[in-house]
Parts: sequence; structure tokens; C-alpha cells
Amino acid sequence: MSERILFVYPLPKERIPLFIGRHGKNKKLLEKILSTEIKIDDERGIIEMRIYPEEEIVVKDMFDAILSGIPIDDASKLLEGNYVLYKINMRDIYGKKRKTINRYKGRVIGLRGMIKKRIEEYTSTKISVYDDYIYILGKLEDVMTAKEAVEMILRGSKHSTLITFLERKVLEKNLMLR
Repeated sequence: MSERILFVYPLPKERIPLFIGRHGKNKKLLEKILSTEIKIDDERGIIEMRIYPEEEIVVKDMFDAILSGIPIDDASKLLEGNYVLYKINMRDIYGKKRKTINRYKGRVIGLRGMIKKRIEEYTSTKISVYDDYIYILGKLEDVMTAKEAVEMILRGSKHSTLITFLERKVLEKNLMLR
């Protein structure tokens, strides 16, 4: 392995507590997972640490996932290599129209979070809707199915159509595993 490099991750000040946790619990967990000391500068809104260059992209994705609200334990699965984080930028689809973005974020989440939860259950993924992004974390095949489901909702599909699609995908997956 090569020598460690300085990794700096910008962090909105209101999200700093997410990385620190109660009594520093989250920070300690991250230090253990990444085997490195982490410095959080809440004045400048950055995290600094030393990592190996080949870890940079994965650690950035892991921090993006945590920033979005995905639990650290789930986000750390990205380090295993068989997990991916997919991001859908709502501004790329809807421009800067806040009302439109919020309406479609609401459709993806669903009443009391039920649509998001259903997609997560059927695809074994974790989904977070934060800021102007939808984050999907899981194994590649599962993430692609969840992405397709989210895109169906964003295109205006009915929730019942989405559930039928997800049930069919689960059935296909189970048949392939036999």
C-alpha cells in the first residue's frame, strides 16, 4: 500500500453533529472503521484525516451517505467493495424549481415514508432523500432495481404500478438464485 494522504471533506455546519454523535460516539466509530484519526473542524465545516489514495472515492461516498442520513453501519459497507452508492440529482431533472423538486421528493418518500420503505424492503437497499438528492446504497444489482423504481416514481408512475414492478423483480431474483 502507498503512503496515506490528507483527505478533506466539506461538511455543512448543521450536519456536523451527525459525524460527531452523542459523546463523540460516531466519530470514534468512524475512526475505528477507517483505522485513522479524524479531526472535525466545526469552525470551517470540514473533516480531515489521513487515508490511502485508493480509499479516497469510497470514503467520499461513505461520507456522502452518512451526510444524507444513512446510518454509519450501513454506509461503512461501501468499504467492503460489493456495495455502491448511487445519487440522483433532482436539479438535473427539474432544474431549480423548488416546488417541483419538493413534490417529487415527497412522491419518492410517500405517505409516512411508506413508498421509500417499500422500495428499501423489496430491494434490500437504504434510501435517503436529502437536499436535492436521492441516495441509494446497496449491492449493485439491488441499487439498479431501486434506481429504476425511483425513476418510475419520478416519471409519474402510480404507486400500485411501482409495487407490481418490485414484486416482479423480487420474483425474478428469487428464480435466478435457484
